[in-house]
Amino acid sequence: MGGMQSFDWAVTYPGFAERIVPIIGSPKLSTPDLLLWQAQLSAIETAVANKPDPRAVMPAVNAMHQFALRTPDHDAANGAEWAKLKQSLSNPGNDPLDRAAQLRAMMSQNLNLQESVAKVRAKMLIVYAAQDHMVNPKTSIDFANLGGFATLNLNGNCGHMAFVCESARLTATVRAFLEQ
Repeated sequence: MGGMQSFDWAVTYPGFAERIVPIIGSPKLSTPDLLLWQAQLSAIETAVANKPDPRAVMPAVNAMHQFALRTPDHDAANGAEWAKLKQSLSNPGNDPLDRAAQLRAMMSQNLNLQESVAKVRAKMLIVYAAQDHMVNPKTSIDFANLGGFATLNLNGNCGHMAFVCESARLTATVRAFLEQ
């Protein structure tokens, strides 16, 4: 959610920072983003309403999350094995009510691009992943184009996790941007 917060803070507090770097976030969610997160939220809400232990739904929610986290090409190239992934999904993980609150917060991200860009005073480096299946990069690219902001496309096949897979390139680019 940090990338989304960076966009929001750049608009809401335009004089707070001289430079802002949203990393794989979005100023406005796309329909596929909302569809994925609504599916997770609906599963949690149904479980909370109908089950004595709502944590029982978390393996399914985690599976939806994992499905969009990386690209199929990345998983195939890096030996992602179903047995290992299935084992990690069997752990209910975080609290379903906490996850539901996070999903609602993310789903509320809906900045008007034209109005928002006009409010930003900071220099921005907008980092996106072209192959991201969790946060569609289009609105980040549109925001950058409207505001004339610098961009960094993490264009490997890592999907939403590109900031990890391409961390050396990301770090060098952000460092150079902050030192300008």
